[in-house]
Amino acid sequence: MPDKKLHLAAFVSAGPVSGSHAGWRHPEADGDLLSAAYYQNIGRLLEQGRFDLLFIADILAIPDTLGGSLDSQLRYGALGALRLDPLVVLSIIAGATKHLGLGATISTTYAQPYVLARALATLDHLSGGRAAGHRHLIPGSRGAQLWPDRAAFARRAL
Repeated sequence: MPDKKLHLAAFVSAGPVSGSHAGWRHPEADGDLLSAAYYQNIGRLLEQGRFDLLFIADILAIPDTLGGSLDSQLRYGALGALRLDPLVVLSIIAGATKHLGLGATISTTYAQPYVLARALATLDHLSGGRAAGHRHLIPGSRGAQLWPDRAAFARRAL
């Protein structure tokens, strides 16, 4: 029987909420979410734990899933709260790690695909081939609402 390997990936948010909504309240929590050191530390810890990949999810529109209102998302900083640019955060992590794979959502909703491809390729080259991307459009009505031309949004989704 061949040796089987377990591959581990961490799903992380680069912003105010990552995993537990109340995690910031723990007395030993590192809450400096806007510092490079915070994300470098996450990368080092994952690499020491033999994780294969750190994936940063991205979102560019705050969901209005609760009764068509943004209130709860904005008031309580829910998972839909705005986040830092994942490719920039992964670039910071790349400099602090050697083997950890670096993945992110790359949204073609508001940026031209070739701009994102260039940024992802740059990260891939500078990290020694460790970058991965998941192309995505903002789903549902929020993504379409934020586009001035909804027909163009629909064509881009194809």
